[in-house]
Amino acid sequence: MQNTTKKNTPPSKFGLKHFLLSALMLLSAGTAWADVIINATNFPDANFRNYLLSQDYGSDRKLTDAEITEVTRINVSYRSIQSLQGIEYFTALKELYCNRNQLTSLDVSKNSALDYLSCYGNQLTSLDVSGCTSLTTLNCYSNSLTSLDVSKNTALTWLYCENNQLTSLDVSGCTALIRLECFGNQLTSLDVTKNTKLQSLNCDPSVTVTGWPK
Repeated sequence: MQNTTKKNTPPSKFGLKHFLLSALMLLSAGTAWADVIINATNFPDANFRNYLLSQDYGSDRKLTDAEITEVTRINVSYRSIQSLQGIEYFTALKELYCNRNQLTSLDVSKNSALDYLSCYGNQLTSLDVSGCTSLTTLNCYSNSLTSLDVSKNTALTWLYCENNQLTSLDVSGCTALIRLECFGNQLTSLDVTKNTKLQSLNCDPSVTVTGWPK
């Protein structure tokens, strides 16, 4: 007599992995990003934190995804701020004004939409704008910067970095540059050969400039 009983076939490893992956993707798709709480952990500087709490979007002590996408301009100048940690949460930010504070470092590398940055009159020794590929205007004069990397800022048209402690400045990647103010530093040479759109240059007479006048 022929045995027609079917054997139980265990599910393949591929099928099981596929099922688990699909379930995980469905779960992730239905999960919203958590709100950013305005507290000392996310925003350590009390003066910066108080500014955020005074805004309509921060009055409930948290930032939702929708609120973050709507914040395109922040002006926290003249507020005795020592740290802007937390600024990276504002991913839609286009304009940032933080002049005349007590900042010693500023990192806006995560603010990729930033178009205008004004941070003059602080005590900056470190400034990171590496992720700001849309940046067109940078006002960082009257600080204590010994170096400034603008190699990734190819859209930069206005650069004001005078009265710092720069010993070198490479603007070869800033091919859209129209105006450059770099006097009052420790520069000995400057090459603007590749800055073919440059219309205004102001540096110390002792600086040897290559590629100028146009």
